[in-house]
Amino acid sequence: MKKEEFLTLIVYGVMIAIAIFVGVNIIAPAFVTLGINGISQYGYAIVTIFGAFIINVISLEVGHILGALAGGYAINTVNFLGLAFVRTKEGFKIRFQAYEGLTGETTVTPRAKKIRPRLFLWGGLIVYFIEILLCLVIAYGFFNELQWGRYASIIIIAVGGMLMIYNFMPFKLDTVTDGYRLATLTTTQGNAAYVELQRIEKAYKEGKDPQPFQVGKDLNNLTIQIYFHKIYQALVDEDYQTAEKDLKLVSTSPRLGETLQQKIFIIQTFIYFMKAKPTAAKTYYYKLDSKQRKYLSNDTNMITLSTYLYVAGMIEESFSEASYTFERQHISIKKIHESGRKAAESILFNRVLKLVKKKNSSWRFS
Repeated sequence: MKKEEFLTLIVYGVMIAIAIFVGVNIIAPAFVTLGINGISQYGYAIVTIFGAFIINVISLEVGHILGALAGGYAINTVNFLGLAFVRTKEGFKIRFQAYEGLTGETTVTPRAKKIRPRLFLWGGLIVYFIEILLCLVIAYGFFNELQWGRYASIIIIAVGGMLMIYNFMPFKLDTVTDGYRLATLTTTQGNAAYVELQRIEKAYKEGKDPQPFQVGKDLNNLTIQIYFHKIYQALVDEDYQTAEKDLKLVSTSPRLGETLQQKIFIIQTFIYFMKAKPTAAKTYYYKLDSKQRKYLSNDTNMITLSTYLYVAGMIEESFSEASYTFERQHISIKKIHESGRKAAESILFNRVLKLVKKKNSSWRFS
């Protein structure tokens, strides 16, 4: 089990414990006090909890919006559970799209010369504290213990607390959280790296070349992300020597988890295939152990699919495997949120696809 998966399970366990506490100590007593019986109990619980959840999903992103504006950012997208408001040249438009986060995501780009990323990241928690005060005022100022409003207000606070626990854990879970980002801003280098990452993403969104990449000496989580931007740009430019050099440097970091170690292995394999003759690539592939070959065939990250497409088309010459890989890339590319990375991954996949089509001229991909 990966470290992120283990930590995620612990956090989810804490959230479940809070949910049980709310059910036993708030919702169950509410049934008795309000005289709710039978199937009505389920209706009350579902409506109240679902309503509290939606309120907190919205308030979290409202916090991000306010924090972003106060911190000198322009809003690009605001996503509530897949319902996204996306900035276009004609203004904001509503779309359904994937997001990075538990309940939603707000993406931004620097607008002012001096930005304050902490305001953006703390925004959700600040709004939650305001939400607590409002709910307490509503609960005890407008409702008595015999009215549903008091219990509903307390449930809103409890559900919000569960989401805040997840969102402000200072380590990486199954998604990148505000707490994880804040933990990387504890040093001057970390703050500079965060600003550089946002500069890179802004350049990609505007269709500009983000080079040169400003990478600090310290290999922290943020500088590693910058290095991967640099590595992908080198791959796109077919500057494999630079990509290998940076991969070697990143691999020395003690902060690498299993996911990044696997990614480095895949990119190194991809580079070897691109540089080597087919016979040498075939020898290299069959020297990999069964676990590595299985990972290559099963993983759905785009760079892995590009690498495995080479295996299927150039080494094993299996049309069924190549076609299956071609189909999977349509799904995988949609999961990439970074505009620069999405473009780079498409270029690399199509580069391999061109080689495969040249070697197997009769193959047709739909």
